[in-house]
Amino acid sequence: MAVRVCMLVYHYWPGPEGGTERQCRKLAAALTRRGAACTVLTTRAYRGVPWSESDGAVRIVRLPTWDGFRRNPHTEPGPGTAPRAATPQRPLLPGRAAALAQRTLEWLNSLLFQVLATVWLTRHSREYDILNVHTSEWIAGLAAWLGRRLRLPVLCKVATSPVFPPVGRSVPFGRCWDRQRRLGYFVALNTDMAAELRADGVPGQRIRVIPNSVEMPAVRERREEAGLVLYVGNLTQHVWKAFDVLFDAWALVSRALPSARLAVLGGGDPTPWERLLSEAGCRDSVSFEGFVQDVNAHYRRAAVLALPSRQEGMSNALLEAQSWGVPAVVSDIAANRAVVTDGETGLVVPVNDAAALSAGILRLLRDTGLRHAMGAAARRQVERVFALDAVADQTLSAYEALVPAVGAGSATLSR
Repeated sequence: MAVRVCMLVYHYWPGPEGGTERQCRKLAAALTRRGAACTVLTTRAYRGVPWSESDGAVRIVRLPTWDGFRRNPHTEPGPGTAPRAATPQRPLLPGRAAALAQRTLEWLNSLLFQVLATVWLTRHSREYDILNVHTSEWIAGLAAWLGRRLRLPVLCKVATSPVFPPVGRSVPFGRCWDRQRRLGYFVALNTDMAAELRADGVPGQRIRVIPNSVEMPAVRERREEAGLVLYVGNLTQHVWKAFDVLFDAWALVSRALPSARLAVLGGGDPTPWERLLSEAGCRDSVSFEGFVQDVNAHYRRAAVLALPSRQEGMSNALLEAQSWGVPAVVSDIAANRAVVTDGETGLVVPVNDAAALSAGILRLLRDTGLRHAMGAAARRQVERVFALDAVADQTLSAYEALVPAVGAGSATLSR
């Protein structure tokens, strides 16, 4: 009998997608090709988006939020942090009032989703065998509570580190969801995340390691431009993505190799960084492409990917670049080490070290043979470990391990 899965994710296609949303959408489509029946339960974040529709064989059900009655797609930037020096100074009271209004709106949106998701799943629970939530934030607690109430197993995908991010004040019943989210079964993206879950009290038999996935492109379409370095990530994620390190490193690269160019793909305001690059004398060598629909067009041409992140779950951009045979220079964090083998499929450099990042980029740009050998090795590794078909098979296996044990209390994910 085909597994019937309801996937819970707060934000979802259409519109600019983050890594969690893209992984959810790809996985749902791949699972339906294997006979599973998938429904995505999410919010209606924009006006004009249908309440319910089919995305191929995947059913999408969107629940209303206050935002969904006032927003238009692609018109509002996401949250984030700009560099301090470029942040405009506002009067204290209006700033506090605006922050309070935003938190209140987020609180109301979360409450509305909690109530409506509970009502909807209670009415439709017999249509599903398992709940799969795609983040370990507060929504995982809601899913775990609903799973016990409806006698459905709950599989939570841990998408970032720390594995249980703090639940903010803008979430109703946050303390309750914080406790509840630790009670389900878990997919960790790598062994470090699995160890972090165990250290947080989750029994090992409730954890399985399944990485993020990527669709393998045809590399015959690749047309490398030897001096082109690529960065993919929203500028609004300044703190975690380490743009300060990236652009400090780029100033060194540009000085040593004036023909090199950096393309930055992702939404957000580039103005503060343009100012910084102008002061460093390398503004003309950097292009800010903004939100890009066809990222593959850039992977086809890139010689190197740079990823200096301070924190990642498992970067979609890194997997995508390596699937195209683009070697990467990455920061030394667990999520990046799970994808890049230093000296074989790319280079791993210390976190927050602009000099080491620039040295790694220059090494690959100057050594064509090394660059191509690492790129080919990266593609082989991605195809073996992270290809979408393999990840979908592992996920289906995890579902099947849990579904027969509904209500029995003896299910296990460990193998």
